[in-house]
Amino acid sequence: ADFHADYTNLPMLRIRDEIGSAFYRNNYARLTISKYLGLNHLMNLNLSLQNSSLSPDYIAEDYLKRISYEYLSGGYSYRINTIDTKHFPNKGLLFQISFNTSRLLSGKILTDSYKKTYTREFPDDFIFKRSYSVTGDMRRYFSTGRRLTLMAGWNVLFTHTKDSVTSPHNYYFAGGEESAFTGSIPLTGFLTAEIAVDRFAGIRFDADLEFHKDLHLSLHTNVALAREPGISDDLSILGGYGLGVGYMSIIGPVKIGFMHGFSSSARYYSAIKGYISIGFNF
Repeated sequence: ADFHADYTNLPMLRIRDEIGSAFYRNNYARLTISKYLGLNHLMNLNLSLQNSSLSPDYIAEDYLKRISYEYLSGGYSYRINTIDTKHFPNKGLLFQISFNTSRLLSGKILTDSYKKTYTREFPDDFIFKRSYSVTGDMRRYFSTGRRLTLMAGWNVLFTHTKDSVTSPHNYYFAGGEESAFTGSIPLTGFLTAEIAVDRFAGIRFDADLEFHKDLHLSLHTNVALAREPGISDDLSILGGYGLGVGYMSIIGPVKIGFMHGFSSSARYYSAIKGYISIGFNF
């Protein structure tokens, strides 16, 4: 059993008919049954009670303060991990595929003037039908010599409900160099969790050169197709590339760099962005 909590600023999200930044809070208590199918292969079955909320970081027209969701989820995942080191690996494979299902138990809306709770019997605009999702990701590292490592990988996501409508509590978020929290998908060229998606397919190719002991120069590239719920039913073309410098310090990896993103849809943020990461992630 384990407990998890994260609190993330979402740069841009549509909540009802308004678009702006929002704070996303996610907490869950999870019971997991795990079995190793060999030295580097792990299978998990899990059941979790989850609570999440979205809080606009702007003054909403209806003075909305928070939308909260409580739901029960279950899932299966299969993982392979054969990389030689977690940070700046030289060779090996990272692979994961997950199947998940969830059902909303209750929803709450808090404004300046009222607080209401909604259930399956009184749903309002909450969706209480069971939802399903499939996620997968893979990264394969190849060492071409003593100092140069190449990586090829992909990410996929598909979500579905019986009426083909996705509730906000089932969104995934694309953006950033690494997966930052539960439900996030790495996408170079965009801010962490910048783009809400319910379907996603992308490929990426990276290169890492250790030009001095524990000092790394890295190139990141990716391209993807995604559907953005609440924005359009058409697929968006997303992509980007970045160049960074990394150092493996005693407090963990330190990374700094810049990236450029492109999209078939108009974006609020500049196409050129910088990033910095210090220390171990959990």
